[in-house]
Amino acid sequence: MIVNVLILVFSRPFIAILSRLLDVPYSVLGPIIVICCIVGTYSVQNSMMDVWLMLGFGVAGFLLEKIGFPLVSIILGVVLGPIAESELRRSLAMTQGDLSVFWTRPISAILLAIAIALVVMTVVMPLVRRRKADKDELRDA
Repeated sequence: MIVNVLILVFSRPFIAILSRLLDVPYSVLGPIIVICCIVGTYSVQNSMMDVWLMLGFGVAGFLLEKIGFPLVSIILGVVLGPIAESELRRSLAMTQGDLSVFWTRPISAILLAIAIALVVMTVVMPLVRRRKADKDELRDA
């Protein structure tokens, strides 16, 4: 809490200056961001492979965004995936590999049911929309 107050106090004078960054055109700001990303990625492990991976995933993200794929879900998966995997391993180690712990406990069963329902909805809803659009097309014709 104290840190947040101190950040507010010390950053207040610079808000007007930093807000001018929004006036910088993207054609200037974009390359600066890419250079900072490259330098930061290289400086972590001094590896050009990491830089190429970063650039490759950047291009893949750009292409996925262009075709309308939601990038937030990918980012959440990349960030939360290793955490979920380590917790899954830990829970399986605690139960000696028994998977029934995931549906015998009420909270985990509810969360598992919600996750399954969301996955089913993401598969079924486009099919329902397509079928409805086809029926509307046939009716209009």
